[in-house]
Amino acid sequence: GHCSAHCGNGYMERTRSIDQLAEAGGAGCELPLSEFRACFGGLKGADCPTEGACDCVWGDWTAWSSCSCECGGGQKTRDRHILKAPEPGCKPCQAFEKEQIEPCNTQRCGAQECIDGLWGEWSEWEQCSASCQGGITWRNRRISRQATDCGKQISGPSQEHAACNSGIACVPSVDCEFGEWSAWSGCSSACDGVKRRSRTIKLPGQGDGKFCIGPLKQTYPCSTGVGLLEFSSPAMFLHLDNLVVNNLDGKTPELKKELRFKSVTMLPGTDVPVDLIVKPRGSYYPGDPDANGLHGHAGSVGTAIDTTVVLDFHLVEVKGGQDLEVKAKMLMMKFFDIGDGSTLEVDDYDQVFLSPESQLNVAETPGLVPKTAKITCDMPSAGAPKDPMSLSPVQEMQSAAVLFKDTGHARVAFTPRKSFSDVLLFGAKACFRGDCLVSACNRGEDSVDCVMQSWAEWAPCDVQCGRGQQVRTRQVQTLNSHGGRPCHAALSETTSCDAGPCQQACVPQNCSWSEWGVWSACDKCGGQQKRFRHISILPKCGGARCEPGAAEEIAKCPRKCHELSYCVWDEWGHFSECSQTCGSGLKSRTRRLKVVNEPLSVQGLSEKNIGAEDLRRKFDELDRRATSMEAQRQQQLATAFSAGFLGFVALVAFGRRGSWLASNQRQEHLYTAALTEPTASDAE
Repeated sequence: GHCSAHCGNGYMERTRSIDQLAEAGGAGCELPLSEFRACFGGLKGADCPTEGACDCVWGDWTAWSSCSCECGGGQKTRDRHILKAPEPGCKPCQAFEKEQIEPCNTQRCGAQECIDGLWGEWSEWEQCSASCQGGITWRNRRISRQATDCGKQISGPSQEHAACNSGIACVPSVDCEFGEWSAWSGCSSACDGVKRRSRTIKLPGQGDGKFCIGPLKQTYPCSTGVGLLEFSSPAMFLHLDNLVVNNLDGKTPELKKELRFKSVTMLPGTDVPVDLIVKPRGSYYPGDPDANGLHGHAGSVGTAIDTTVVLDFHLVEVKGGQDLEVKAKMLMMKFFDIGDGSTLEVDDYDQVFLSPESQLNVAETPGLVPKTAKITCDMPSAGAPKDPMSLSPVQEMQSAAVLFKDTGHARVAFTPRKSFSDVLLFGAKACFRGDCLVSACNRGEDSVDCVMQSWAEWAPCDVQCGRGQQVRTRQVQTLNSHGGRPCHAALSETTSCDAGPCQQACVPQNCSWSEWGVWSACDKCGGQQKRFRHISILPKCGGARCEPGAAEEIAKCPRKCHELSYCVWDEWGHFSECSQTCGSGLKSRTRRLKVVNEPLSVQGLSEKNIGAEDLRRKFDELDRRATSMEAQRQQQLATAFSAGFLGFVALVAFGRRGSWLASNQRQEHLYTAALTEPTASDAE
């Protein structure tokens, strides 16, 4: 065509059209239908505009047209145009394609079996990236069956990841355990004394286990005076070890239910023994029969929850088979383990005594004669003591002592609340004559309370790295005196600490990629196929990281949509490690089936590394042999034809000769007969 510019740079265009469209699976046209080239207009100099005007601008491609055929191969096109032509003197349009064409709907026409694509099985999960405290693992899968043209293509991920080893500690988890408390030391003074005990850590904590938090040394007030309130002193104690009657279980036939503790003490100045009898009253369920009688050195009566047992305590001496009440100037009953919502009610008493840091609540009813009081506690039980003379500080907080005067009888009512069955534990002291003291260490006006020092700083952690224990201590700054408030506090306590991560010796290990796996099947005819690899060795201890690279590759499948495919065995993989390090073991290897587009013989030949010259030489040799065999066959055919023709001629000649001989023989016989026929003259 003509140049598009009258001056300066322009362009020229030439076009062509398609004479024949592709048919019956033929190849489509893939070449441009028009071309451009630069040209220069006739005007020059001042007649042309100055350089710098707008250049040529191509427009965008249009959408692809619809396919010319629904199946069997067709064509679709798209084009673009010059959006803005160059002005005179500007740069012409570059020689780009103006129209493109490509094949479409290449699937075969007619009915065919529609087969959906199918995923293969997931591979095993790869080794976790971390052996403890959480890591990442992954697995992949390949396409095991390719979808046909009308089949449904596969969908879904070909690889998935998951967390692993998140619940595994790098150090085994062990809970810390305290050892048993030692026995209380002796009391430091008859009044306002202190006793001590200690314990150690039996099993240190490790990893994510629980570490010990609590006291290691404790102090507790005590006295060795002769008062009724000092239960740690043996003075005036009623010993309950000799239990001679126990029929509170509801099974024995006696109508008289009681506990009898024989010879709990002697009347002063005599050898007359005194017994303690406990008699229950009211409608109550006795609970566990084993709870009745003794618990260590303390008396015990059991009952079920929400039932109230009324207990009468009697001091008696036996005369002539009769129980006679023995009156005491002062009777001190002490009740233990009042917790878990239990209630203890007392009446006709003189006074209730509690520990300095008691957890019990006492509600007295004013104005009533005799006096009544209700003792309750909602705190969890601290546990039942086995020796009334040796209580822990918390057990002391849940105990109450009740004083009765000028009597040998005491009455209490007990109601447990939260346990399936509960027990009331008790001990007793009695003063029968003389100067009876409630406490030998009465609080005076000049009393001094105990004062503790401030806690010292925490000691260093007992380990160089990881988690461990640390301890802090304090001392008694001022001891109580003259009945002052005693110290009930810890002298030493421990808690957990963290000294930072431990630096473990390790050998640097470089990262390493595994070999690429085999290609998967195609996702569809002429589609894509994938293969995978993974990190086989992770870096550690400063080892080199893996070179950045893909863990998945995608390749185009051969465009052989309608050709036959063949199933063949792939190459064997490498043998695994032996299953045993010594003796007899096993090792294995695997191979997979794969789909190819060539027969086994040709496919096997192509897998051999044969050069182009060798392959051409083999084909030439095969062609020469085929030509030679064809020539020999033609020669054999000519020879056979000649021999057959000669045989046919000989056969015809022989047949004709036989016919002639037969004819002559018939004529000779007729002639002879005519000559030998008798005549009349011969007859004569």
